[in-house]
Amino acid sequence: MEVRIDKYLWCIRVFKSRSDATDACKGGKVKVNSADIKPSRAVVPGDLISVRKGAVCYTFRGNHLNMVKGVTHMPKPLSARTECFTDSVIRRMTRI
Repeated sequence: MEVRIDKYLWCIRVFKSRSDATDACKGGKVKVNSADIKPSRAVVPGDLISVRKGAVCYTFRGNHLNMVKGVTHMPKPLSARTECFTDSVIRRMTRI
């Protein structure tokens, strides 16, 4: 089963709305298998999806293609790379 990347990211609750997911894809904040993509790109099982939200990069494996919103749970990120943090975020985190 193939699904659009914007619909997939909305369905697993990475973004609150599908239009937010579409804007992120158009803005270059979403990559599939390390390549820039369009919102209409199909996700197939095994794809490596990287999403940059603010100062954090999340990486997911596209395994959950059950597209009923509310049933699909957000997969655990493979990594949240700390090199994506800005200096100000790191300073705030070390103060805690």
